[in-house]
Amino acid sequence: MKIKLKNTKLTDEYKRPILFFHTSPVEKIERFLPLSHFGTKRAADMRSMHFIYKTLGIPEPAVLSDKIPDNIQKKISKLENAPELFTYPVYLYSKSAIKIPDFGRHALFQYQKWFRDKYAPKAKFLTGKERLEGDDVGETKTAYKKALTEFIFVDPFIENEENLKKELSADSLFSPTADALAEKVALGRMIRFLEGEGYDSFIYKNDYEDKGKESYIIFRPEQVFMSTETEHILPNQNTAFLIQQEKKFFKKKGILSPSERIANLLCLKQSKMR
Repeated sequence: MKIKLKNTKLTDEYKRPILFFHTSPVEKIERFLPLSHFGTKRAADMRSMHFIYKTLGIPEPAVLSDKIPDNIQKKISKLENAPELFTYPVYLYSKSAIKIPDFGRHALFQYQKWFRDKYAPKAKFLTGKERLEGDDVGETKTAYKKALTEFIFVDPFIENEENLKKELSADSLFSPTADALAEKVALGRMIRFLEGEGYDSFIYKNDYEDKGKESYIIFRPEQVFMSTETEHILPNQNTAFLIQQEKKFFKKKGILSPSERIANLLCLKQSKMR
C-alpha cells in the first residue's frame, strides 16, 4: 500500500503540508518509532528541556522555558559529557487522528486508562436487540469491550518471550529485539485496533510544551516524511500469527475476536449490497 504526502490532511490554508518538529538525543534518525511525537518548533525546543533536567538529575520546574536558564546552562557547562540534542523538521501523513489528552509522560498505563475509559463497558446494558459485528445483544457488546482491554494491556504481560517476539516481528511496528517486549506488544495491539477503527494517529493539545498548540503522534514510521520524500510504501504484514493469538484469547472468553468481528461485518455489508 502506497501513502503519498500530498494526501495528508495536515496542510495550511494553501494546501501545503505543515512542517512539524521532533527533538531527540539521537543523531541522524532515518526511521522514527511508532508513537513518536511531533509539534511546533517551540514545543520541540521546550521538549529538549526534559532531556537536560533528566541528565542533570534535578526536578523539572512546573513551567518549562523554551530557553535554557542561566543557572542550568552553568551546570551543563561543567559536565564532561554534556547532552547534545537534535531537532528534526518533517512532514506528517495523517488523514484521521483520534483526540487524546496531553498525558505528559505518555506512559503505557496512561494509554491503558484512556483506552479503558473510552472503550469501557457502559454502566447500563443496551436495551433491545442490537447487532454489533456478529453479536446480538448489548450484554455481549459490554463483555467484548472488557475483554478487548484485557487482551491489549493484560494478556501480553503473561505471554512467553518467544511469542512476544513473534508478534512484534509479524506486524513490523516495533523491533522484536527491543527492550520491554510486553509493553511494545501492548502498544502494537492498541495501534492495530485503532487502525481497524479508521484512525492513523493521535492528536493532543499541549499542556506542557508550547501550551495550547497541537501535537501529533504517528502510528507507523512510514507516516513521517523528510523534506525530499513524497511517497512511502507500508510494509506487507504477516498477520496470521496475530490473528491466531487473538482467536485463542477471545475463544476462552466465548466472544468473537476483533478480526472475526471485522470479517463478519464485511460479510454482512456485502450481503446487503446484493
